Amino acid sequence: MSSSWRPRSPRSRCTARRSPRPGSWRRRLSAEDAELVEKVAREELTRLGYR
Repeated sequence: MSSSWRPRSPRSRCTARRSPRPGSWRRRLSAEDAELVEKVAREELTRLGYR
């Protein structure tokens, strides 16, 4: 075993990251893409009987 080996810290990088906020995906989409996502979601909700 090398002398530079260290056990992992209990707070690794992935546990320290925050979860994305609800709806944050909308800011990362272009206006056209967001419109398409909303249209498809609306159609799927109707198809499944939720609207």
